Amino acid sequence: TESKRNNIINDLVHLASEAQKYYRTPRAMGGGQLSFEGWQIPKRLQVNADGEFTVSATATRDQVVLMGKGNGEVTSNNFVQVQMTVTQSNYVTQIIR
Repeated sequence: TESKRNNIINDLVHLASEAQKYYRTPRAMGGGQLSFEGWQIPKRLQVNADGEFTVSATATRDQVVLMGKGNGEVTSNNFVQVQMTVTQSNYVTQIIR
């Protein structure tokens, strides 16, 4: 379980970095120009060998909330789930399951 959770967290850290890059990029260059609004997880990064990743709440100017759900059951119908709140300069991880 811990290994699966760590894999999901590592994937979310990568996505957080992508979101922060979007935040800092000028709008003329396809970024958010100091806003997370409009940022979405690129299709190629929404699913991988570790699980599925979504934006769990609409991205706002100040933050985006990501959810990672592992693809392997930990217990009966129970999957690893981790939420990550991303801001301009950091991220906070919350273990859901």
